[in-house]
Amino acid sequence: MTKLTVISPAIGPYGGWNMFFRLLKYIDSSQKFQKNTTITIITTGKPDHRLEELKSLNLNLYRTKWLNYNKYVHRIEKYPYLNFVNSLPLLIVTLFYTCTRGRKTQNILSNGYLSSIPCIIAKKITKGQFIKIYPWLHTDYRFSEKKLLKWLIRNSDSNINKFFVNSRDIKNDLMECGISNEKIIVINNWIDGLKISEEERIVFHNKYTFLDNYEFIALYMGRYVEYKHFLTYLRVAEITACPTIAFVFIGDGELSDVLKKLRSRNKHVYWFKELSDKNVRYLLSKANLTLTYADEYYLGLTAYESLFSGTPVLYVWFSAAPDKYSRKVRISRNILPSLIGYETSDDANCISNLIVTLKEQGFPSMAVREQCINYAMKFHSDRNAEKLASCICQT
Repeated sequence: MTKLTVISPAIGPYGGWNMFFRLLKYIDSSQKFQKNTTITIITTGKPDHRLEELKSLNLNLYRTKWLNYNKYVHRIEKYPYLNFVNSLPLLIVTLFYTCTRGRKTQNILSNGYLSSIPCIIAKKITKGQFIKIYPWLHTDYRFSEKKLLKWLIRNSDSNINKFFVNSRDIKNDLMECGISNEKIIVINNWIDGLKISEEERIVFHNKYTFLDNYEFIALYMGRYVEYKHFLTYLRVAEITACPTIAFVFIGDGELSDVLKKLRSRNKHVYWFKELSDKNVRYLLSKANLTLTYADEYYLGLTAYESLFSGTPVLYVWFSAAPDKYSRKVRISRNILPSLIGYETSDDANCISNLIVTLKEQGFPSMAVREQCINYAMKFHSDRNAEKLASCICQT
């Protein structure tokens, strides 16, 4: 029996946690892992209602109530020290939990490096040779550029079993901190292959039949925060949405009031707050273009969901990471092939002109949609989930 502990500050519908949920969902559906895995989640976030979908797992949830994520946490994410203070309740609970079970076999998967620190301390205190620690790093944070972080990474190496990262560039950065190549595993973000039946497609079509009136649909899905280029895309919607072009926003966040005001002025802008995964997948397949964001070396999960659904994406040329957004740190390379991924400036008029041009061209063609799906299946299938689960679900 494998005992897996998952540590994550937030467990709502956000990027980092979404990958954790995809992993749990994969384990839940896998005959190889589901019957032999007990999972404990430690968090300060609001419980994710989707956890109810996991029927086969022995699942436990330890939650300490803390600051409202949408109201407060987004505002401090770009300040490392404030972010650390905000994480203290989670770190304290994690330290206590791990220490009390330090002499029992347990595999610990942490959302980011910070969440793994109390586990490392507990491992030292209890001499817990049965504790296996796996930080999962989702952001292009440059540990090697910060002396303290570089020292912490190097000196915690002996207590960490594997680092999971989602780009080779993060791997290279960890290697600059002194971590060996063998200890770092690259796991691409993956799409769970969710299928929509013909009957469900008919239901969704009837539900969203009002979208059939438009020649072009631009869609944004994610947190409503400035560093995700949300305000830029709102300005695009304000000057572009019209009887032939609709803008669909899926999500929530601290800037939702700005979207409400725009919707009151423009009836061609739509907002869906909470939708099931199948609803989202249908709307992505219905869209002509998904407005998204990227870090320096990789795209957010929304972009890969869009590609899997056959819809190309557009992203602004500088990083959407909280600590890089204000500095406009440039995306370092072409992340996607042309036609399925458009890199653009953050000028709303330029993006608006591009959308109008694409609409006039009847974009995307069926060939482009097929190219999107093939790319997603080649690099972002659930083979990545199997690779990760095989590492952390060892007894």
